Parts: sequence; C-alpha cells; structure tokens
Amino acid sequence: MNSIINEISNPVYFLYQKDEDFILSLAKLSHLKDHSAKEFENINELILAYLKLSSSSVKFHDAKNNRISELKKNITHNKKKLESFRLNLEHSRNSGNFKEYGNLILQNIHLISKGQSVLKTGDDPAGYDITEISLKEELSPAENAALYFDKYKRLKNSESLILKKISDLEKNITALENELASVEASDNYKKIIKEDKLMQESKNDETNKFRKFILNDKYQVWVGKDSISNDLLTTKYASQNDLWFHVRGASGSHTILKKNSKEDVPKEIIYSAASISAYYSKARNAGNVPVAYCEKKYVKKKKGFKSGTVSMEREKVIFVKPSLPPDI
Repeated sequence: MNSIINEISNPVYFLYQKDEDFILSLAKLSHLKDHSAKEFENINELILAYLKLSSSSVKFHDAKNNRISELKKNITHNKKKLESFRLNLEHSRNSGNFKEYGNLILQNIHLISKGQSVLKTGDDPAGYDITEISLKEELSPAENAALYFDKYKRLKNSESLILKKISDLEKNITALENELASVEASDNYKKIIKEDKLMQESKNDETNKFRKFILNDKYQVWVGKDSISNDLLTTKYASQNDLWFHVRGASGSHTILKKNSKEDVPKEIIYSAASISAYYSKARNAGNVPVAYCEKKYVKKKKGFKSGTVSMEREKVIFVKPSLPPDI
C-alpha cells in the first residue's frame, strides 16, 4: 500500500526505446526487457524527450533515403555509361573493316568516278559475296579511301582508352554498390546525417557543372561542359590572371588553368591544360591541334554574343595532341 501511495505522490514516467520503436508509459513495464528505458519525474520532460527522439528518427530516415536514392541514381548512370563504352569498344574492334574498305577503294580506283555514292565489290572482308562501300559524292576516290583509313586509325587508337574507361566504370560501380549495401544496413545516425549534409552541399555547389583536373598535385584545370557552363566558367569562376584556353578552328569547351597572380606556370603544365582543352573539342580525334591561350583578362564577352562565344586578345598558339592526364 505504501509503495502505491509513493508512486502516486512521486510519479515516475518512462520512455522505452528499441531502435526506432518508442513507447511512453506512466508505469514501469517489466515485459519490455529488450528496450532501453529512461525515467522522468516530469511528464513535460518525457514528452519533450519523445519529440526530440522522434524528430531525430525522421531526420535520420530522410537522410538515409536521400543517400540511398542518390547512390542508386549514380549506379544507374554509370551502368548506362558502361554499356555505351562497351558498344564503342565493339565498334573500335571492328575498325579493321574500315582499313579493308580503304584498300578496296584504292584497288578499284579505276572503276570509281567522282560523284559516285556506292562501290560494289565481290571481295568482302566479312565473308559475304558482295561488299557495298558508301562513298561521299563530293570527294574523289582517293579522298574517300583516306576517310576510311582515318576512321580505322581513330577507332584503333581509341581502344586502349575505352578499355581503361570500362575498367574504371566497373570499379566505380562496384564501389557504389558496396556503399549502397553499407548505407542500407547502417544505423549510424551521425555518419548518415553527415554524408547527407555533404551530398546536399555538393548538389548546391555551382562549380560541379565543370570538369575538374589536378595537374602535378598543384594546378587545377576547370573545363566547361556546354555553352551555358562555358559562360559561367569564364565570366564568374575565372580570375583575371588565370590562363584561358580554347581550340583554334573548331568548337570546344572553355578551359581555365587556375593560377596565382604572380606565379610562373611551368611550360609542361600549360601544354597539359591545352591538351585537355583540345580533348574536349570537335578536334579530339586529330593528331596535332592548335590551341590558343591567354590570361583571362584578355578574354572579352561582348554584348550580343551568343552563349559560349567570346573574343581573345594577346593570345599565344601552341600545337598539342588531344589527351587527358594519365591518371584520369
């Protein structure tokens, strides 16, 4: 009787928790042995603690779902890219046909006249009775042959790069799938919340619209992805003393080599940045590409220019082979 009177005069309230399961009670519940229990002398404190835990639980689940959704999106995106590169690899491995077509055009050059659109031969590299080789009517037979030889060379040279891209994508997909499994199984509140916060900050980072490269562990090269991001990069994120690059005679991405105002950039870094600029242009498959560069303060965006269009002053021109840094 005394214990009952004591409980009434000095009430104790309980908050039971097991994972995301919360139970409020006005009395001790002996059957909830697998739950942790907190005692409160004030019912308002009990309610506040419950609301805080519930809010944290909702925040945790929202952050976890955001992270899972983003990882699944990245996995799907990478798998689509992987499939595309595998198709490109198949095409590059069939490049021998283009070499053979070039040879057949030269062998039958006396049968071809300018303006002809198709050459039919009985010597088919694929084993069929008749080979039909498309010709560009505006080109001479020799120019058509050269076109096929050029296709062969470009596809053949691209095979090693495509294989590396495929390998990198496969590793990336495996890493993302492992991370997804880890997040789905995780109950680490602090880690999930932190990762979600970083993810949201990254999404809101406008500079993610650019490709970014690090040269020599020191120099940053930023590259636009389209006409709009080209404008954004040049007009907002390039300092006056940064070096600005663009391929000559072809459309391509604006490229910025970021630098301190007084530093002298090594010649090899300038050539590497120019090679990146050439790689992200319509001249990517050429052997030797002219790239113009100058300090950004000599790049002008005049009124009436369409997106991505600028003029240069005091530029220098160097010739480079389009390529990415070897560790990309």
